[in-house]
Amino acid sequence: MTITPSEQTGVTPEDAQRAQFVSGLQALARLMKCVPEVPIPTFESLRWQFPLGGDAVTRPVFEATVAALAEAGIPFTQDVNPRQWKVTITLDGLTVEIVHSSDQAMAEHSARMSYTRVIQVDANQAEAVA
Repeated sequence: MTITPSEQTGVTPEDAQRAQFVSGLQALARLMKCVPEVPIPTFESLRWQFPLGGDAVTRPVFEATVAALAEAGIPFTQDVNPRQWKVTITLDGLTVEIVHSSDQAMAEHSARMSYTRVIQVDANQAEAVA
């Protein structure tokens, strides 16, 4: 299903992207139902990120997601800690996690990754540690 954004119809690019994503999920459900030879994922879960853009951009999206799920009566859990914000929804046998890695976590990750090409352990040092 393809929906084309346009000013005449009032369809935004975000609306079109959401419609295509939902259509893809529905097609996946039909595939899984009709072709039982396709294995299910080991962990029966989907995981994706909140929109990129840092804590300031993600906070309102996270809060709106939590409020919308609560208003719709959808059971969910949320985990907010210094490293990540996560909403977990269980739909029958499928767990959906929507996650945001905090600015702090991303800065720590970048700092750690900056050392990977700088610090070289030679064989003698590795043996001494073991």
